[in-house]
Amino acid sequence: MTTDRHLLKEHGVDHVYRVKELEESESYELFNWAAFNQACLPEGFAELSRQVVAYCGGLPLALELLGLYLHGSEVLKWKGVLRSLERFSIPSGQLVEALEKSFRYLSDEEKQIFLDIACFLIGMNQNDVLQTLNMSMQCTTLQISLLEDKSFVTIDENNKLQMHVMQQAMARDIVTRQSSKKTDQMSGYLPSNMGLFDRPPHASTTRLVRSADIKNIVERVTRFLDKTELFVTEHPVGVESCVEASTKLLNIQNSEDVLLLGIWGMGGMGKTNIAKAIYNQIGSKFEGRSFLLIIREFWETCINLVSLQQQVLCDVYKTTTFKIRDIESRKNILKERLAQSKVLLVLDDVNELDQLKALCGSYEWFGPGSRVIITTRDMHLLRSCRVDRVYAIQEMDESESLELFSWHAFKLPIPVEDFAAHSEDVIVYSGRLPPLALEVLGCYLSDCEITEWQNDSDFRKCTKSFK
Repeated sequence: MTTDRHLLKEHGVDHVYRVKELEESESYELFNWAAFNQACLPEGFAELSRQVVAYCGGLPLALELLGLYLHGSEVLKWKGVLRSLERFSIPSGQLVEALEKSFRYLSDEEKQIFLDIACFLIGMNQNDVLQTLNMSMQCTTLQISLLEDKSFVTIDENNKLQMHVMQQAMARDIVTRQSSKKTDQMSGYLPSNMGLFDRPPHASTTRLVRSADIKNIVERVTRFLDKTELFVTEHPVGVESCVEASTKLLNIQNSEDVLLLGIWGMGGMGKTNIAKAIYNQIGSKFEGRSFLLIIREFWETCINLVSLQQQVLCDVYKTTTFKIRDIESRKNILKERLAQSKVLLVLDDVNELDQLKALCGSYEWFGPGSRVIITTRDMHLLRSCRVDRVYAIQEMDESESLELFSWHAFKLPIPVEDFAAHSEDVIVYSGRLPPLALEVLGCYLSDCEITEWQNDSDFRKCTKSFK
């Protein structure tokens, strides 16, 4: 057994079996045993568990250690863990230590390229990455190939570099720790050979850095940071059409006015996923952007909008130098700063007007061409803050509902033949459940035998519980 496929190639082994990530149902079972000492979810933890399992991406080590980390914890700690994962930060020190073991065996060049890719280059074409890193083409190609053999990166069918979310989080944790130790050595983990400081030839000027060099650094690093995309969902059924309709309402191409868009729908309809997909698609068109996730839950548990205000500034300006002490006296900081830029701001799951007053007080807060997206279950709130346009999420049609259900019940876009009729009955009888409920229902039924599906009383009891 080994994590290094290159080693197996060198020794000429006859066959290689690659261990794959766990399937969704297996992931739930392993996580549940670690977190709850049982295979089934206790009441009140279904959605929290689903989000944690999604971030683990079928990695048994992450599922087990995060489950143990959360074992016996209250809901508040679970929400804190999810906020950490959303920021690509691993809350469990034991998991960080386990992931870093393999990293330590990389060569210095491999470590550097791995950190470059993890922090800046995920989702980029391999050819573009080779040019961006500005190293020997042959050398870099070899290093990326070795990283792929050692399971640190993958190259998809479109020749784009991908990486497990836990490895991205590990890389960022390493960079953060290195930066805190050597704050005066800014080039330590920036992309290799970026041409940071071209030294002048004369000794009297060797300590000067030309403004053009600094501008180049800022522009390139900012462009790299803008490559980071938010995780949407593994099976984005129906999301694309919603994103297309919402983006048209934003009128990005033709308007220099500030525009507020509300995305409205009941819980579980996929508002957050739609907002994330829009953010990923159009974010690069703005000078700065920020996505504040699940403000309602943050407000209920922390009641600390100061940190949210600070996050907006840090996201938009890529710095942590802003210090905000209280909400009211510091609204002017947001207004003065954001008014200088074309900004994309997404406020997710808002449920109180005070939240909007603190984070996007008026149109004057934002520079020309800025866009603010607000997701909420409360239409009255959108009317109160006078948004320009509202996208109301519609129920999925039967074909979309069946596809989403099938992905979670069978790991396929259509039902398995023996279950086709029963699956259609689920969709009809459930009355077009919201996407989240269909996902949970599909996972629940994925472990059931066909006899259980055929039992009318059990079937009705199951689907009724998700209404």
